[in-house]
Amino acid sequence: MDNLITSDKICVLHTGTEPSLANVILFQDLTLKKCQEAEVVHKARSNWATSIYKNVVLPSTPNIILGYHSKCYAKYTAVPSTAKKAVVQQTESYDTPSAEALPFPAAEPLEEVNLNIGRQSLRSKSTNTDNDKSSHVFPTVCLFCDK
Repeated sequence: MDNLITSDKICVLHTGTEPSLANVILFQDLTLKKCQEAEVVHKARSNWATSIYKNVVLPSTPNIILGYHSKCYAKYTAVPSTAKKAVVQQTESYDTPSAEALPFPAAEPLEEVNLNIGRQSLRSKSTNTDNDKSSHVFPTVCLFCDK
């Protein structure tokens, strides 16, 4: 592992062969958690054996020696959120027991309720789309909260 030591601190994410004079930042709980999430994605990839990150060993808890360079952290944690979700779903499917293995009957799925019924849109006036053939530039549903 090509760790870079700067003033008794070690960048565990440094993969380059050239030394860096950048400051090593110590892990905090949040930054370590993000690295651990990225590590799961990196290990789930089919090219893990040849990955530049295969020798990265993250600490289990933040300490006063192990840290990261900001550029190394940005590269290591730059995994798409869709990849994170896919890995989480894959691991959940392995961890979820089948309905036959449960000691109690499986619950029926809840019916989805549309909370937008009867609400007036903030972006445009409420219209009946069957009678009104004009279309709106923006959707009448919020992109963030679907309301």
